[in-house]
Amino acid sequence: MSLSIPQRRIDMLSVLCRLGSDAVLRTTPGGQQVANLSLAYSIGYGENKQTQWIDGKLWGERASKLVPHLTKGKQLLIYANDLVTSTYDKRDGAVGAKLKARIVDIEFTGDKRTAAPVNSSPEVPDWSDLKPPF
Repeated sequence: MSLSIPQRRIDMLSVLCRLGSDAVLRTTPGGQQVANLSLAYSIGYGENKQTQWIDGKLWGERASKLVPHLTKGKQLLIYANDLVTSTYDKRDGAVGAKLKARIVDIEFTGDKRTAAPVNSSPEVPDWSDLKPPF
């Protein structure tokens, strides 16, 4: 069965998410550095809750400086543009959808190892055991 999702451009996205794996730094043949980020966030509630994945790219000097800090499970607020939707084959053989984006800004919002004071904010799920589906 094939899932047909038209590719669409979205101008800007800001989302609170977690890294599904450590960021990977690469250098293009032209000498530019790019960090690949696998990001996850939840949509829906209760039994309808799902994980949405973003395949993000962070370019330039900022990428090389931030990669040591972009580790699996870190919570981030990202700002991204040049978003497109695409499909991929899931491990179970089904077809899934993901977003691809160019990350223009990142804010570190918390650390999975730092406990918040009781009743200060809603509990955030620990996504450190998630693996990107692609």
